[in-house]
Amino acid sequence: MSWIQDAGHGGSDPGAAKDSNIEKVFTLEAALYVNRRLSELGIASSLTRTGDVTLNPAPKTSKVKPYKKCISHHFNAGGGSGAETIHSIYSDGKFEKLLIEELKKAGYPVRPRPVYTRKNSSGGDYYYMHRLTGSCRTTILEYEFVDGPQSEKIKDKTYREGMYECVVRAICQEEGVHYEGSGSGQTPTPQKANPPKETLTVDGYLNPKTISALQRYFGTPVDGIISKPSLVIKELQRRLNKGNLG
Repeated sequence: MSWIQDAGHGGSDPGAAKDSNIEKVFTLEAALYVNRRLSELGIASSLTRTGDVTLNPAPKTSKVKPYKKCISHHFNAGGGSGAETIHSIYSDGKFEKLLIEELKKAGYPVRPRPVYTRKNSSGGDYYYMHRLTGSCRTTILEYEFVDGPQSEKIKDKTYREGMYECVVRAICQEEGVHYEGSGSGQTPTPQKANPPKETLTVDGYLNPKTISALQRYFGTPVDGIISKPSLVIKELQRRLNKGNLG
């Protein structure tokens, strides 16, 4: 078997949640959708879970190890905006870049640094889905923030399924399989998200409320604090260098 779809969290672990946006529900939906579409297109795929069950790291990773490639489907939290992917320190990140490009082409927002790796204190992979899954190439995909600027949009199942279809297109490209759209018709293309309007006092001070507004605008974590270095200031510098704050 080639692919396995991991629905992050589940059972007693709801993952991120905000109102009706519940990560374990969305991740199961994503895994089931991608698995079904791959089957329709002739690409072998399986699932770590098919219902709302608790899967601890050991049984989950034992399910993943026999496969060549895995996508661990997730939704984010923290008030930011956009998709991001995390790959093992031993992978090249090419597939993750392909995923992000498909999401961008469909009009979905992505994070300022949408492809990255993370090491633990010992210099190995930080996430157990990378560290404990053997030779299986595992991609952690965070589709969107349950509590960010797109929190209302992701309540729309059509919007969410458009994101999942981007994953299907990326897998088809990697596998060299001809892509055919879903039977439900053309994949929906969302409109570009507009940054939320703010109610700031125009006083010239870079106060916590102004910092939070900048963080929401650029889709970086929202805490109202500028640390050293600051993600929001880095993004501001990048856009100033490009001559485009839009």
